[in-house]
Amino acid sequence: MVRIGKGSIGLRSCHGPRWGGRGALRMASFLALALVLFASCLLDPASALAQCTPGAPPSGGTVNCTGNPSSFATSGLSTLTVNVGPNASFNGPFSASTMNQIDVTSTNSNFQSVTFNAIGLVNFSLTGGNVNNGITITNGGSANVTNSANINQTFTFSGTGNFTLFNTGILNPGLVVTGDGTHSITNSNFIWHRQRQQQRYHQSRHTQDGRRNTQHQQRA
Repeated sequence: MVRIGKGSIGLRSCHGPRWGGRGALRMASFLALALVLFASCLLDPASALAQCTPGAPPSGGTVNCTGNPSSFATSGLSTLTVNVGPNASFNGPFSASTMNQIDVTSTNSNFQSVTFNAIGLVNFSLTGGNVNNGITITNGGSANVTNSANINQTFTFSGTGNFTLFNTGILNPGLVVTGDGTHSITNSNFIWHRQRQQQRYHQSRHTQDGRRNTQHQQRA
């Protein structure tokens, strides 16, 4: 403040606003917290997406997947349980290999693709949701699958054990099952079958040709 004669003129500081006392302490605390959060995201960007945890599960352990995991892969464990939480959406493949047993439960979740390779027993339960690029179970033993999801590419099973499917969902491109075990399929919704489509096509053509022949004979 500069005093001139009897009046006074207020001059603003060119160094910006002053922070003092509690205001300065609050601002410093806020900046420190922001820096910590920013650094944690840089060090572990996957945590912001809510991944599958723990990242390196022990044999016999349980993995929980939530949010938008980038992908999931595990191999070499004896047994593992994977719980995929409601509305989780994978941005990459879901895969497991070389195990004695894996149990996977999914509730209204979205997968890009699901692959099980060289696993003695696969227990897979899909309640709602989508599998965009199909399910593949190969080179293993048995599999028990309960499905009420939309599987938008072919579901393939090949193994030396038994295969059991309870389907109330939709298998758009169909189901391919090969192997030496017992195969049991219980379906109450839709499984696309190429041979059935061909049979329907040929039956339709045969009916149309028969009608044409009948009409031709009547005209003659």
